[in-house]
Order: sequence, then C-alpha cells, then structure tokens
Amino acid sequence: MTTQSHTFGWTYRLGRGVSHAWRSYARKEHGAAIWLVEHGIPAGGTRAVVWMLRLLTVGGIAYLWEPLKTHPVPC
Repeated sequence: MTTQSHTFGWTYRLGRGVSHAWRSYARKEHGAAIWLVEHGIPAGGTRAVVWMLRLLTVGGIAYLWEPLKTHPVPC
C-alpha cells in the first residue's frame, strides 16, 4: 500500500478553521452569559445582550467585508 501524499485541500482546512473559530466564539459567548447571570442580570436580559453581541459581530464582519467587494485585492 502507498501512503497518501496529499491529505486535505485548502477548502477543507479553511472549513476546519472557521468551525474552530465558531466553536471558540460560542464557548466565550456562553461564558459571558453565565457571568452576566451571576452578576444579577435576569436571564431574559442576558439573552438580549447575547443577541446584541451576535448582531454586532455579524455587522462588524459585514462592514469589514464591504470594502473588499468594491476594491478587490489583485491576484
């Protein structure tokens, strides 16, 4: 039997990296929600704060992505 010379493509590695980043963000978000509840913020308020953080994160990514669409980096 021969060994596999090329293991995974760049798309696979990119997907794994994005997955790792998402799981890390979810863990930190969960820890932040627990911290807020421990410091007296009601569960409903904590849920609202977590959703605001999610929307701010997605909005920030969209804000940073927009200049790349209008002025692409030359290859």
